[in-house]
Amino acid sequence: MAIISAIREGNRLKCPVPGCSRTFEANKDYRRHYRSKHANLPPHKCPHCERTFDPGRPYQLSEHSE
Repeated sequence: MAIISAIREGNRLKCPVPGCSRTFEANKDYRRHYRSKHANLPPHKCPHCERTFDPGRPYQLSEHSE
């Protein structure tokens, strides 16, 4: 999955998706935002229950399963 590069505005990164006004201090935060909100990825599903988790935060499923 290719992530569109963020636009540098001073010391912040702006999401380049039209209509999105989010900005970020760190590239990792922008990447997580992009995967969660704009990449149209399916949510992570727990194999043991009905819960689903944000595709930009795969660690949530790991923490839930512990």
